[in-house]
Amino acid sequence: MCPAKCLALTRLLLVLALPSWLVCLSSAFMPGRMSHPDRHSLSLTHSYDTSALLATLYGKDGKIVRDDEQEQKQQVTTDIFDDVTSSMIRESVQSDLGDVNALLTRLACGFAPSPHDHLLPRQVVSATLKQVTPKQLSIAVAVPAGNRGGSDETDTYAGDQLVQILVPVVFQKAVKSDGEVQIVKSVIKQIQQLDQIATDRLIQREKQKEEDSAKQRGAGLVEQELQRDLTEEPLAVDWPSWWTVPQLKIMLAEECKTLKSLLNEAELSNELVALCKLHSSVKKPIRQAKVAAVGTSGIFLRATLLDDNENDITIVNVPIPFPGGEMTTSDDLRESVLTLIETVELLQEETPAEEPIESPSDVSETIEIRAEEEEATEAARKMEEETRQKEPTQEEIVAEARKQPKSPEEEARLAAKYAAIADVGERAFTILKDLGMI
Repeated sequence: MCPAKCLALTRLLLVLALPSWLVCLSSAFMPGRMSHPDRHSLSLTHSYDTSALLATLYGKDGKIVRDDEQEQKQQVTTDIFDDVTSSMIRESVQSDLGDVNALLTRLACGFAPSPHDHLLPRQVVSATLKQVTPKQLSIAVAVPAGNRGGSDETDTYAGDQLVQILVPVVFQKAVKSDGEVQIVKSVIKQIQQLDQIATDRLIQREKQKEEDSAKQRGAGLVEQELQRDLTEEPLAVDWPSWWTVPQLKIMLAEECKTLKSLLNEAELSNELVALCKLHSSVKKPIRQAKVAAVGTSGIFLRATLLDDNENDITIVNVPIPFPGGEMTTSDDLRESVLTLIETVELLQEETPAEEPIESPSDVSETIEIRAEEEEATEAARKMEEETRQKEPTQEEIVAEARKQPKSPEEEARLAAKYAAIADVGERAFTILKDLGMI
């Protein structure tokens, strides 16, 4: 077996050898965490007090423009009730509003800001009223560290660590300072109104959560049914004429089942889709493909197609024969399956990258550039030819030189050269004649 097929076989066999263990990592350190060896004795370790440097800003004329310290003092005196009023409010809440923990839990869950806006009362371990001001309540709720108001459906307490979340609940109207009794009555009335709003929100949230869960369960059931339809053994009418099954060969039949299971693992999903594309005439995109059966002469695939209407699901059968015909041994069967997978992988590797399609504007620009280059080349050729035509030939240069007037010295030299040439010519003629060559 070639190395590539050995690698493919190893890949198939490793699917069965994959361990099914999970690595659990503890959550990272977070501020606001509480440890509680005893659930009934919680120890808060996080403070919500904030600190900042105070500054005094002066204008160009030397006058104070902003005094943070003075503003802070005014805010403290105007936005926070005195100790007596705060104590009366707490006592009234305890006596007039029933189960305070349940009330504060509903308020905190109903008005929790993002990302805790999915918090449900059953996820809260405890709720504490931290502060009351003329504008809002501040409620601290403790929830398990693994569930901080997200979308997970942890309904009960779990783990040894809690996270404390501070939730501001703003009054619908600011409480006026009309005396302690009136302040207490106004706060209690606003808390009751906010409780009704929070209760309505939580009811709607629970309803939405149930609807979402029902949709998820429905989608999960549809997907399970679809997977069952894809991997179900084909009917007799669906078998192609060349299909064969192991007859009274238990080992070969077991090998067919094993190969079907291996091929349907997630690691080979892309190869199955590629096989369907290669061996079918389907035009629509293939969503997924599964092996319905493995026989001794081929494999039987089913694929789902992506329709324009997402609610419609189309399933097509794609039987694929082995190139070598019917297999009679487990080794040959395994070799044929691996050959199909290997062929698809090689085709995917050899598929050339598509060249980018030029836009019409790019094409026109390219044509214009080429035309300009051709015109420049033609002009250069014509110029060179004209220059060559204007230049005199060697014969013309000699004839022109002979026409030029010569000095007596040049005339004497030329006469001597011509006489010598004539003398050589006469002697050569005499020699050739004596030799009988003329």
